Amino acid sequence: MRTQMSLWAFVLVLSMFVPPAGADEVSVDERMRKLEQRLHEIEQRNRHSQEASPFGVGPSEFGEAPESSRDSGGSSLPEINKDIRRKKQAPLSFGSSGSGTMIYAKPFVNSPKAVVGGYFDLQYRNSRRDVIDNGAGAAGENPGIGSTNSSFDQQRFVPFIYADITEHVKFASEIEIEHGIREGTETEVSLEFAHVDYRINEPVNLRAGIILLPVGKFNLLHDSPLNDLTDRPLVNQFIIPTTMSETGAGFYGTVYPGRYSKLDYEFYVTQGPNGYEPNGSARIGEASGLKNSRQRKSFTADGLDNNRGKAVVGRVAYSPFLGVELAGSGYHGTYDPESKRSLSIFVLDWTLQRGPFELIGEAAWAYVKNNSRSLEEPPPSTLTPDACAHNA
Repeated sequence: MRTQMSLWAFVLVLSMFVPPAGADEVSVDERMRKLEQRLHEIEQRNRHSQEASPFGVGPSEFGEAPESSRDSGGSSLPEINKDIRRKKQAPLSFGSSGSGTMIYAKPFVNSPKAVVGGYFDLQYRNSRRDVIDNGAGAAGENPGIGSTNSSFDQQRFVPFIYADITEHVKFASEIEIEHGIREGTETEVSLEFAHVDYRINEPVNLRAGIILLPVGKFNLLHDSPLNDLTDRPLVNQFIIPTTMSETGAGFYGTVYPGRYSKLDYEFYVTQGPNGYEPNGSARIGEASGLKNSRQRKSFTADGLDNNRGKAVVGRVAYSPFLGVELAGSGYHGTYDPESKRSLSIFVLDWTLQRGPFELIGEAAWAYVKNNSRSLEEPPPSTLTPDACAHNA
């Protein structure tokens, strides 16, 4: 009795999972028919997409299908992580043939790691007194304006290009166009900096080209999107003529003297200032400060250095821990054709950050030797007492 009950239970369970023979045959045939129809639709869709492709890519152009396509039941679907639209072209080089392709015969033109960007300033001013950095003239100069100077001004337009040429060679450049809508002397187009870095390691790296001088921190981080105000500080308009850049070469790096501390440094030898016009009149004075002595403002006949001397510039910044930085920088060179009159700038800057609060500052001192005398005047030792008193 017990064996009979076990047999009946087994038959009952088996009948729950196994359908009748006729139903099984119909189900298998139906599934095979639907599977074949589905494969046929996929092949048709794939054939139509290849015929409609603008690149004219077909199986015969690239040989056999990928292994993943052959393994998936003969389907010709490509892998989604592979681009088979066109054959990979050889990189352009100086050996490119054809007149039309010669414009691409540049070194490193096929590097995919170049970044192009930029920014611009758009200002609206409504001032009742003369302002320093707007370049629109003093209040009341233009007829009909009265005592208010109201104007729009696109102060700066700055495109830049950065590129990783190789793992160790980096390129950086920036062009500045000031008051681009105006004509004449008010419009200024200059190459603000353009240099190549050879990165050896973090403590020592080389740099050469038109260098943004490390005279204070603001001269290095003067971009308008980084600042809270549209006008630059007075110390960076007259004492440190931001932006201040010169052609030269040097090195920079970072070392870590302690577990939490960091020391950054930069040191360069550069072209030097030019403090005189070709006619011998001074370009340094109380009204303009040092900004007209920059290399970008030089009026020498060939645009090169006006003397045999060169300038040295450097900055050392120490951070004992995150959020605090103290730095000192200096610049020294001669600005006259005889290399006898020196110009020196000394700068201290600091940055203190704590949560949402930030305290930044910069103090600068400049010493210019005999800048009040023209080149035609004799040296002070040969002047009469009356002349010395007159020129004092």
